[in-house]
Amino acid sequence: MAVINKKLLIFVPTFPVLSETFIQREIAELAKVAKNYSVTVLSLSPGSKPVMADPAVSVLYSRVKPLDILIGLAEIKWLTFGSLFKISLKNKPRGLISNFYLLLKAIGYSHVVKTLCVSHIHAHFLSESSSLMYYVAEFLNLPYSVSAHARDVFATSDDVTKIPELVREKAEKASFIAVCNKKAWEKCVNLVGPDYASKVLLHYHGMDPSVLPIRENTAVETQKFKIVSVGRLVEKKGFTYLIDAGKILKDAGISCEINIIGPGHLYKELTEKITALSLGDTVKVLGEGQGMPNNEVLKYMSESDAFVLPSIETSEGDAEGIPNTLVEAAFLALPIVSTTTGSIPEIVRDGVSGLLVEPNRGDLLAEAIKSLISSSDLRQSLGQTAKLLASDMFDVTKNIVELDHLFSENLA
Repeated sequence: MAVINKKLLIFVPTFPVLSETFIQREIAELAKVAKNYSVTVLSLSPGSKPVMADPAVSVLYSRVKPLDILIGLAEIKWLTFGSLFKISLKNKPRGLISNFYLLLKAIGYSHVVKTLCVSHIHAHFLSESSSLMYYVAEFLNLPYSVSAHARDVFATSDDVTKIPELVREKAEKASFIAVCNKKAWEKCVNLVGPDYASKVLLHYHGMDPSVLPIRENTAVETQKFKIVSVGRLVEKKGFTYLIDAGKILKDAGISCEINIIGPGHLYKELTEKITALSLGDTVKVLGEGQGMPNNEVLKYMSESDAFVLPSIETSEGDAEGIPNTLVEAAFLALPIVSTTTGSIPEIVRDGVSGLLVEPNRGDLLAEAIKSLISSSDLRQSLGQTAKLLASDMFDVTKNIVELDHLFSENLA
């Protein structure tokens, strides 16, 4: 058996996270196929789920300590620090103090990473986390790459930890930037400019369909039509418009059950709206704002008749990439209703693999749901086409081969 002496370090700020199971899944699959390197995850803290029980992946939780910074200061090359400090000043969304603090953290983490003897650093998100690891990679003269997603590409929020920063500098340093949806890929290509556009690669995440429950059609005339919607309880998911649709359907005498599942700060606001509209017998928000384990969510999905995701684009520019829950719904052959926002049309093709409506329109959501309720043939056709499309685009065993090839090349 060949001795593995190369180590890939993957930095994820919080790991694993209930709403980012695609990252957890991708890392686990990567560890299975990697032949000439091992995989280590570096994270600040665990999320709401236990760490994966995969012996091929080691997870280190580390918040930089003052002692790490002091040791790092003794280890770094001050010429490198000077050049990186000048680069940090280009980071306009941050003030001088914030930029300097991020550099100090990077000095501390350069010591932590040095003790791990890694060969390549890969950072998730094009925002602060990849800036931190960009500095670390420069201090240690290590190869570096990035995975970009959605909010970290689209958002223009005042919260600088969430927006793309130092993108061209990162692109110059990076071996590649993998982006998981076309809309974000197009924006990244524009952000990095023509000199580095070839480094920006479209790479879809995936999932293993074999872990999904078997779904049977449940809709019959004597039952309520069961609708499920899954996502974080945040503005861009647009759940308030699904509640509006529920009101329209109830007023029209259409019997349905709408279950919204996910963690998030809008739980109280959404439940209060349901109560105010007297929809307690029609719409429920499950999980009490904490979400539910993925296996329980998948069970709800497998027992439902349709999946609805009413996403919108926020005033800050935050929009969807390709939501993980849409991919799961497609693999389950659930008929899907969603909106034209973000990269959703990549998987939900209107009238082919689902029904798409304009965002921010509860009335249009209600009409699309009515179409599904009234036609079992339409439900069957949309669901089966969505499953075929998901199998072609999002099978993790296929998609991981490309990512493994990229890392293997850089670790050769």
